Amino acid sequence: MQANFTTDIAGGTGGVPRWLRLRRSGATITGYESVDGRTWREVGSVELPALRRRVEFGVFVASPNTRTIESVEGGA
Repeated sequence: MQANFTTDIAGGTGGVPRWLRLRRSGATITGYESVDGRTWREVGSVELPALRRRVEFGVFVASPNTRTIESVEGGA
């Protein structure tokens, strides 16, 4: 969960698909994740004091443009 280029909170590991939920209470946004869409775990919260009453939101996805290939030879 990222906010204002200053907050970066990692979610859990493993399990796909991963369901995501955002919940707003005033200027606080809380993120949740689920592996089944029924049981939710809180990832974290951010306070955004300048948040307007009506906002647009979305999901940002990135993938690095690099690939690392390693070769390991076994020895006796």
